[in-house]
Parts: sequence; structure tokens; C-alpha cells
Amino acid sequence: MNESPPFTSQDPVAVRGVIHGKVIELESQPEFRDGEIVEVRIRVVSNTPRTGEGILKTAGILGRDPEDDEILDYLQGLRKSSTYREIEE
Repeated sequence: MNESPPFTSQDPVAVRGVIHGKVIELESQPEFRDGEIVEVRIRVVSNTPRTGEGILKTAGILGRDPEDDEILDYLQGLRKSSTYREIEE
């Protein structure tokens, strides 16, 4: 019967997590001391869309240019500042 060898610091440990910028939030606590220096290899395991990705796809060309927010804010300001006159019946 082949028994697995005891755990050593060289044995890789697979733990899933979610990336938030430079921080990876792990789903479970790995069995290492706090502050231990480790090597991390990252592999995407799902194609879960990022928050807001869908709206950017539907925005088309407006989702790509950072100046668009300024233009839309300017147009909204024009709409709010416009004065309307009543039409007499």
C-alpha cells in the first residue's frame, strides 16, 4: 500500500481566492504561519464577469473614452440650466 509522504514546505497547496487589486482574498485559511513567505502562482478558474463589465459592453463606444463622462455632465448641465417658456393656447 502506498502511503502519501508527510506534508513538507515544498508541497504545493491549492487554495481558491478572489483578486482585489494587489490583495488575494482566500476562501480558506492555509496551514502556514502568519507572515510566512510563500510563492504564489495564479490561474483563472472561472470567467465570472467583473462588476460593471456588462454595462461597459452595452455602452459601446461610450464605455471606452474617459472624456465621455465630462461631455455627458456638460450636456446634463445645459439641460438643467435651460429655460423654457410657456406656449399660450
